Amino acid sequence: MRYEREFKALGMLLFPEIVARLARLDRVLSAPGGSALLIGRPGVGRRTCVTLACYMHDMEVLTPRMGRDYRARHFLADIKQAVLAAGVEGRAVALYLEDFQLADPAFLEIVNSLLSSGEAPGMFTPQELEGLLAPLKEEFSAQVPP
Repeated sequence: MRYEREFKALGMLLFPEIVARLARLDRVLSAPGGSALLIGRPGVGRRTCVTLACYMHDMEVLTPRMGRDYRARHFLADIKQAVLAAGVEGRAVALYLEDFQLADPAFLEIVNSLLSSGEAPGMFTPQELEGLLAPLKEEFSAQVPP
């Protein structure tokens, strides 16, 4: 009810299966580096459950915005936004991907690289990476005693 007052009406009935799914998502999001793969028919409430679970954890939900001429470079830019928000800015972020968003095999390769190594090839240029990491290095060296 609090989410509906603050954002938008969900019109969702909380029957036992939904509550169980929310509890599992809560447990996964509570774990460090938690991730989940939700499988089911369309219209079973996956997005709504993720939205509610992220709301409970004060997390932002990011998802790629597909368009007509959406290509791998656009997908990489959307993934880059999520990585910057979580890694550099330190915000709690959930990246929500659906099957229709993985229309090109290159998208799946990007997601696989991100999951296996924490980065995707070509996401950052060396100059971008140096500019992003410099403040983080300074912050880390200030926290660690010599």
